[in-house]
Amino acid sequence: MKVEEQYQDVLQNIEFAIVSVYKENSVLSDYAVMCALEALTERYTAENLGRQPRKSSLSGLEPLVFERMKSMCEARQSGVKGKP
Repeated sequence: MKVEEQYQDVLQNIEFAIVSVYKENSVLSDYAVMCALEALTERYTAENLGRQPRKSSLSGLEPLVFERMKSMCEARQSGVKGKP
């Protein structure tokens, strides 16, 4: 099974976070989304390795995209922890 298929629900939630920012700010660029995705990936990789995440240098709409995606991931994670 492909990663995209295995985690389709997670990817859809992340996409929803991105789309919500775009609906509010139609000037959102693919580049800004990629920067935010990269920063979020780096953050979770560092946390997974027990390291302090490095400070990212996001600008413009990038921090908003980052925070929306992070909030979505955290909401999903808390839902998973709450399951028996």
